[in-house]
Amino acid sequence: MADETEEAGKIERLSDTGQVYVSLAAARIYAGHKGLAEEEARRQLTTVAMRAVEAEPGDTGVEKWRARDRLRGDDIQLHVAREQGLVIVVHIHVRGQAKRSEQRKRAAGL
Repeated sequence: MADETEEAGKIERLSDTGQVYVSLAAARIYAGHKGLAEEEARRQLTTVAMRAVEAEPGDTGVEKWRARDRLRGDDIQLHVAREQGLVIVVHIHVRGQAKRSEQRKRAAGL
């Protein structure tokens, strides 16, 4: 019984749902945001994506997942498609910590 309770309370991560693959398009967006080479961006984004949690179930075949990279100060929304057992990150939106701070100041009228 305790095992069932623990399983029910466990947050499912993207890596729990299949083999994570980051597309070149998503890696290029991340590379542009972070100033990295594409392959380094793909490696970092894969690590971050594996810890993502589901934000919105996909009704169009694309799921939205969210990851926070506190070390690098990013909030990342991942658009994920599934194909032949792969979990493919097809697109991302990256919002950095500095941008969020600026948005809060503007909202407060500062």
